Amino acid sequence: MARVKVRLDDVKAPEPIPPAAYLCEIIKGEAKVAKETDTEMVLWTLQVAEEGPFKGRKVTHNTTTLIDPKKDPDGSKTEFSLFMLKVFLEACGFQWDPDGFEPNDVVGSQLIAQITVGEYQGRPNNSVGRVMPVQPAVQEA
Repeated sequence: MARVKVRLDDVKAPEPIPPAAYLCEIIKGEAKVAKETDTEMVLWTLQVAEEGPFKGRKVTHNTTTLIDPKKDPDGSKTEFSLFMLKVFLEACGFQWDPDGFEPNDVVGSQLIAQITVGEYQGRPNNSVGRVMPVQPAVQEA
């Protein structure tokens, strides 16, 4: 096997994006099942779309569609998770049909994502908190 010639001693993890609300574009949506929990979800990849030093940076966001009934016997966690998925899709301006939706159909949509900084496996990591539509809905009088 060929040797890979590369120096990694000085390579550092990228700094997380500072917490703030950013205009983001959905660049990928993938239905998945978590191996350890049998939780069905959609893994979204968002990319900062607004001009500035963080344009092009990516953040992932999970929306759960079904929690293992053994871990959610009354269905309340799944119901809340579905509500959060609905909020996410509404923020994208996406209209699903009665049978559901295709995650790739959401690609290209934009929303405002409140990006936060937390920790994952001992390292600072970005995640998505609140999501909002780019143009707030007009309230009727």
